[in-house]
Amino acid sequence: MHVIRCLLQFAKLFNAVNFMLIGDK
Repeated sequence: MHVIRCLLQFAKLFNAVNFMLIGDK
């Protein structure tokens, strides 16, 4: 289940970047 954990971390990072981008608008 290492891949799922990696995907979860990637999703969290992507979510953080998306949130920053939206907040910047």
